[in-house]
Amino acid sequence: MSMPSHDSTMVSDESLPRSDCLMRRLGLSIIGSRPSTKNGATFVSQSKRPAILLCLFLLLDDPVWAEPVNGPELGKPASKTLIESWNRDVFPDGQGLPAGRGNALQGKKVYQTYCVSCHGVEGRGDSADELAGARHSLTDDPPDKTIGSYWPYATTVFDFTRRAMPLDSPGILNDDQLYAVTAYLLFLNHIIDERDEMNASTLPKVTMPNRQGFIDIYTDERKRASSATTQQ
Repeated sequence: MSMPSHDSTMVSDESLPRSDCLMRRLGLSIIGSRPSTKNGATFVSQSKRPAILLCLFLLLDDPVWAEPVNGPELGKPASKTLIESWNRDVFPDGQGLPAGRGNALQGKKVYQTYCVSCHGVEGRGDSADELAGARHSLTDDPPDKTIGSYWPYATTVFDFTRRAMPLDSPGILNDDQLYAVTAYLLFLNHIIDERDEMNASTLPKVTMPNRQGFIDIYTDERKRASSATTQQ
């Protein structure tokens, strides 16, 4: 006695979800339907392609699909205060720097409290990257990319520290502490004296050793575009 094939199985439309019911009425029953294959590739009959597209349109119009998908309910909405604390930028010319001040003598205490466990004594590196004490140039293999040998702007030290450090509690340092630890890092790289005060006015004026080590492709592109326009 032969068993009925899947294609001959009778299923009531009322027992199917709306999406499956639509597919049945379009002659695309997913129960037992098998697209043709050739050499491992799957093909759909050209006569059924318009019906498939119509079916997809109807599926997308189904209220079930329009309902928002519940997530894992992790975390919580970011508060306005938190967003404002993130949405702060410091530019090379000092724009965006807050009021405050600090020197390397004060910054050493901040560093020993919040930074030494990862970056090591005097920024020589530990579980995190070295920040000072480069023994290799940028052209060596491997190069040493410390603050003194690589970073082009002193303001970036302040901006990055305020934004991302310490790793386990970013944003915990106040502005005076940020200026102080920035000064300490610059001092470790022999860029400023330990008593030089860093603030919104003095920090942008610090000249970094690798200041000319970067190429301003935007200025070059503007010059080339202007030259091309003039020649035309």
